[in-house]
Amino acid sequence: MTKSCGVKRVVEMTLELVEDQATKNKITTSVSIPNDLRVHTTQSDLSQMCLSLVGNAVDAMKGGGLLTIEAEAVNDSIVIDVRDEDPGIERDIVSTSSTPSSPPSSKAMDKGSA
Repeated sequence: MTKSCGVKRVVEMTLELVEDQATKNKITTSVSIPNDLRVHTTQSDLSQMCLSLVGNAVDAMKGGGLLTIEAEAVNDSIVIDVRDEDPGIERDIVSTSSTPSSPPSSKAMDKGSA
């Protein structure tokens, strides 16, 4: 049986992990998550997901800025919104990178990430 874990606590622990890099990149954070918001998953799984999203944002924000993390319950789901002020990938790079060079492998498709 999967236990539930506190979303805000996991996000705060994740921010502690990337604090040195965030400070180096002059990133400030804003967190808006209800204290009692819980999700039915393992703390490990939620931590990995948060670290991936937050780590990518911190890595991308070389020029500094605000990293905003919000979460809320919506119907029977939890929505976690991670926003950064990085300008993103340039349009001409996106247009070439979104064209697949080969069909996806069946192994990738089995993971259900569509």
